Amino acid sequence: MPTHYQLLDLPPDATANAIRQAYRRLARTRHPDREEGSTEQMVALNLAYETLRDPRARAEYDRSISPGSRGIPDEPTRAEPAPDPYEFLTKEFAVADAQVRSAVQDLERAIEAIAYDVYDDAYIAAFSAATQRVEEQITAVQSRLRPKRVPDCFREAVGLYLQGLRHLDEALGEFETFVEGYDIDSLVTGREFFLTGQDILLAARQSLLSRT
Repeated sequence: MPTHYQLLDLPPDATANAIRQAYRRLARTRHPDREEGSTEQMVALNLAYETLRDPRARAEYDRSISPGSRGIPDEPTRAEPAPDPYEFLTKEFAVADAQVRSAVQDLERAIEAIAYDVYDDAYIAAFSAATQRVEEQITAVQSRLRPKRVPDCFREAVGLYLQGLRHLDEALGEFETFVEGYDIDSLVTGREFFLTGQDILLAARQSLLSRT
């Protein structure tokens, strides 16, 4: 049975960006809607991606596939204290969300600019830089908002927030396709994902504030 790394055609030391790019590339061909794709392939691909994109889940997976790892118990670790809701909201979530908002606003401006001329090299360069920044923020926030760091009272709202980030990630995949081949349909589809993701993020923010 292939490992998650083999499914994504990646080495064990692959970076977070390489994992995301490999997933996007393979998802285009293995999706059930594609002639060569199937539900089974997509399920396996999603499992590999969801595991490897989370640093803690990836570390646990790496230990499970390492030679001689079976039967060796993990060293006891101290239980982490329950996260304080106020501290989480003001120091964890607020900081992460501010960075996402800033990156998203930059990308909004780049999308507006590129609408004037989709073949302008300067607009394309600015657009690519903006998508890269959003991608970096998504990776950082997904790591920062791990379940153990989220108070129980905020779990549902944070789950909704992460869903919004996944829509932004889908948008970035479409934008990448557009930049590679000036595929206007991908630009339009990406913008739809982008707008939907922003709507979900807004709903998540409102849900978080309603619980304070």
